[in-house]
Amino acid sequence: MTDRVFIDDCVKSINDFRRSHQVSPLTHNSAVSVIAQRWADQLARTCSLGHNANATYSGQPLGENCAYKWYSDRRDVTGI
Repeated sequence: MTDRVFIDDCVKSINDFRRSHQVSPLTHNSAVSVIAQRWADQLARTCSLGHNANATYSGQPLGENCAYKWYSDRRDVTGI
């Protein structure tokens, strides 16, 4: 399986889930993927787990675990 196939499969699965909740679909953003991978590599190097409070894209902060929060709380989440 290529990275592109894996990415496409992930985006499709996420969007299937989002559709079941009447939420608009997402698209893959390779620049955001680079940011996420760098943070994942940092966490792996330090054997830690945590949020990247400094992650931004186009001057906007990047959210983490938004879907988990929305799905687990069943409350409206702003900023999506």
